[in-house]
Amino acid sequence: MEKIAISKFKATCLAGLERVRKTGNPVLVTRFGEPMAELIPPRASKQPKHWVGSLAGTGQMTGDIVSPASEEDDWEALLGGNCCSILTFGCGARLIARVFPAT
Repeated sequence: MEKIAISKFKATCLAGLERVRKTGNPVLVTRFGEPMAELIPPRASKQPKHWVGSLAGTGQMTGDIVSPASEEDDWEALLGGNCCSILTFGCGARLIARVFPAT
């Protein structure tokens, strides 16, 4: 392991850090011959470099993903009181819009 005095490390800090990163060899920083710090290379990151697509292949579909999640009567209950409206698309999808009265 390479040893370097703290005064020399202070003058060449960035170069020393870069050397440790590139070579992977640790460096011991000393003060009056006593160890003060140890520079070690960073561990390999387990995280992907980009978060986009990082969860690809981890999902799992269970059950029926095509049929409605609830009964049609449940949707109709939301229409009571004239506070909501339901828009049904040609593909069968529904959009519930909640309308708040003007105050």
